[in-house]
Amino acid sequence: MPRVCVTGAHGLLGSALVPYLQSRGYDVIIAPGRPRTAESVDLLQSAHAQRVLDAVRPDFIVNLAALTDVDYCETHPDEAYRVNAGLVLNLVQWIESASSPARLIQISTDQVYEGEGPHVEARICPTNFYGYSKCLAEEYVRRVAGTSLRTNFFGRSAATGRKSFSDWIVAAIRAQQSITVFDDVFFSPLALPTLVQSIELVMRKPKGGVFNLGSSGGMSKANFAFQMAEAAGLPTTYFTRASVASRSLVARRPRDMRMNSQAFAAEFDAPEFGLTDEIDRVARGYRDADR
Repeated sequence: MPRVCVTGAHGLLGSALVPYLQSRGYDVIIAPGRPRTAESVDLLQSAHAQRVLDAVRPDFIVNLAALTDVDYCETHPDEAYRVNAGLVLNLVQWIESASSPARLIQISTDQVYEGEGPHVEARICPTNFYGYSKCLAEEYVRRVAGTSLRTNFFGRSAATGRKSFSDWIVAAIRAQQSITVFDDVFFSPLALPTLVQSIELVMRKPKGGVFNLGSSGGMSKANFAFQMAEAAGLPTTYFTRASVASRSLVARRPRDMRMNSQAFAAEFDAPEFGLTDEIDRVARGYRDADR
């Protein structure tokens, strides 16, 4: 039975990935940590990381730990580096020093892109420190022929106190709150269940490299919000379309994060996932929860 060490196991993605892997027969070990900045904050210290991983001796390390508040990262670059890149370096150094065959899977981000999409993997242009720190992490992962997955996701959260983008949309509508949605920010996220299954696909067929892992096509966040509401059987009257330029934000945001994920599909013999189908998949869960 493969042993998998998961960092950031209590976050949005980890709360879905851990039980899924357990149901598939993996021996899942949750890395220790505190919830302030990253679920695996103990691993920020190299000596701690060495001791933890020496004891676990995993076949796979799936790193989900990250500091994802983009504005916070911009004003706290040292902390953003330590959590988003330094932790990864500690994992890589353990694999190197222990001569471990463990395969490292790093969850990266679509925030490394800028300009007109859909983007291919080689065309990176991070516009904020969050994206830059994730790019550095990818470079560390290359040292051990690990796999970095650039992704964005949505879906019903099982993590206490954490909401996904789609959770936020649905909760606001149910509370009859006005929502501003951006017409000029584009992305190509995956449904959370699809992402979880895709991570296991990488584990079954490990392949080093950096891969986009998103839905085909993509759309603006405004159109996403409207489609999600309609698919979940909820009103769209609370939405107001706007430009992200109208907002005062600390960190610059990329406008077009749509990704071309054909390399992942080809390498891992995976289907391409249409965003409308992904929205419908998640919306069924919100509808069922209302019954």
